[in-house]
Amino acid sequence: MTLEQVIIQMEIPKPYRHCTFENWQGDAGGKLNDILKAAQERHNILIGDERTGIGKTHLAVAALIHSWFYDLKDKYQYDASLYRFYSIRRLGFQLDLAGIRLEEIIDEVLEHRGCLLDELGAEPERATEKIELVIDELYLKGRQIIITTNLISESLIQKYNPAIIRRVTENGIIVNADWSKRK
Repeated sequence: MTLEQVIIQMEIPKPYRHCTFENWQGDAGGKLNDILKAAQERHNILIGDERTGIGKTHLAVAALIHSWFYDLKDKYQYDASLYRFYSIRRLGFQLDLAGIRLEEIIDEVLEHRGCLLDELGAEPERATEKIELVIDELYLKGRQIIITTNLISESLIQKYNPAIIRRVTENGIIVNADWSKRK
């Protein structure tokens, strides 16, 4: 299986299909090794900063791919679709409009061993509780959760139940993306 096939199975959007640790340009504030190790051990990762364009999603996609690769080495799990990229905007919109299909959508997310939730906080306001439910279910099932967000810690705790944020970070790392813009 080629890297391109893996990326397509993970449903990583085209603008992010080039994102790997190998082609990262920048220093990530010295946090690159922490992200690599967390991905390798399938720990949760939360990468946050209010600035855009500094590479949060690049590193999150690289971590998702890296997690699959280590899963492949450990358990020979060739199915890259077990790891999945989710746009919070799209997922939030689907959850907001789901009605009776809510459980079906959540069950689909739970099929994955690892989920990247890109841009936490960008979902429609009415979908916030449903996003919390998804994160809680992922946590309870022991799934790896990788999150990017433009919210800083105080805003995260104001918008989301603090228990949800704690669950994401108790078996993982928080990366404050305080590095300068990518080169």
